[in-house]
Amino acid sequence: MGFFKEVMDRSTVPADASNANVTAGSSIYNTNSTAGSSIYNTNATAGSSSSIYDGMDLQTSYQTPGRSIATQALARTLEAQGTFSWTLPGEVSPSPPTLEQPCERVFELGDDTPRTAKRMKLCIEEASNESGLDKKQIKAAEKFAKLHKRQRDTVLFIKMQSIEKLLQSGAQQTQSPEAPYAALLLDSSFRSYLQTKIIGCLLSPDITKYLGGVSGALMSLIQREPDLFNIPEKLFEHQTLISELQSMVIDGLASARGSIKTKLKESLGRKKKGAGTGPQPIYTLCSSLAPPGMEIKVTHWARVAYLRYCFVKFQVFAKEPPTTNSAATTTETMSSAPNDTHSDAAATDTDANMDTDTPANANASANTNTSAAANADPSKPPRSVKAFYRKTHFWRFVDDSLSDVRLDAKEAGVTRIGQRQKLSEFFQVILKEDMTDYASPNTFKTPAQDTTAVVTAWQCKLDRAIAF
Repeated sequence: MGFFKEVMDRSTVPADASNANVTAGSSIYNTNSTAGSSIYNTNATAGSSSSIYDGMDLQTSYQTPGRSIATQALARTLEAQGTFSWTLPGEVSPSPPTLEQPCERVFELGDDTPRTAKRMKLCIEEASNESGLDKKQIKAAEKFAKLHKRQRDTVLFIKMQSIEKLLQSGAQQTQSPEAPYAALLLDSSFRSYLQTKIIGCLLSPDITKYLGGVSGALMSLIQREPDLFNIPEKLFEHQTLISELQSMVIDGLASARGSIKTKLKESLGRKKKGAGTGPQPIYTLCSSLAPPGMEIKVTHWARVAYLRYCFVKFQVFAKEPPTTNSAATTTETMSSAPNDTHSDAAATDTDANMDTDTPANANASANTNTSAAANADPSKPPRSVKAFYRKTHFWRFVDDSLSDVRLDAKEAGVTRIGQRQKLSEFFQVILKEDMTDYASPNTFKTPAQDTTAVVTAWQCKLDRAIAF
């Protein structure tokens, strides 16, 4: 029987006589009962039942109820586990089961799924762009990301040792004087802040042109008021950084013009099968165009309404081919006038990628005699509409129209105050028609404090700088 028999053979205090001669109603502790046998009954004569403990010498087994129950529970547990199951003579009981520890999986190179690898690559590109890393450094980061954990830890440890060695030896990398300012130009927060000011510049009601000279006027303001743009003055001591900043301003203006043009198109409403979006009222359009922290007055509404008016007219003028009589003039004009696109062969109509900061077509206005905005009548087309405009020349068309409006105001007004009054009346008429054509059916809003002037410092300085 092995271990279990040794446990069962341990003797205890002899059982009471009252428990040894019971003839009926035997319990699990009765060894001589004649009926109702239990699993410990070895002498039962009636109603006995076979047990796994039959044939065992239990005369000297535990007689106290508590210890008998504990012994029974121990036997059942050991039998259920198979540790001390019954075996034939000569057989060996099976060994206890062993619990094997699972091996930790090692992620080798190329073990990632395509989806995980793609997400990791996008994450690396985004983080590298924010940190200003070049392509060589980005590839090193991608290679490092493909290593499993132990390899990454080893590489990091070696890198830390090399840095510690440099510090201990007193070696320090030489840093150029322009390095901190170059890092500023690469900072995403600075770029976003600069773009906010550029958008505010193009939405100003005092802007004279949208293409020619805007970047120069804005750069002059940046050099006069560097604190307004969070730029340190020492940055302008490095000509390379000045050129880089000017490129950022030009690219920011092109991007802002493209964004404004896209939102002007969306404000007209879109028609779809079964459903569509209606036109946007002027206050909704201005809210979508204005950057955070910019004051919007009624003068801003009037200028944005004028841009939408020009956009609608431009869709008609850009589709009309040049007439036979003006074909020669048109060819000469297009060959001599500066182009406001990066590529004439580009088929897309995206000013964000195509318009550059070049002067508008001034020759087109000089070849015509028709008044554009006589008596502040916006229903009449600008005098420059006879010139041929490509689909990518929207902002050139706007600049030509503004030039005609200012010319008519100059002819009508004797003093500069009278000229400004004429321009104000013209834009008020444009705004009134816009609010009639694109009015909201349920609500009508006016800008807060529309009778007061703009008080935001950076807006006031921008308005004065771009009124050239």
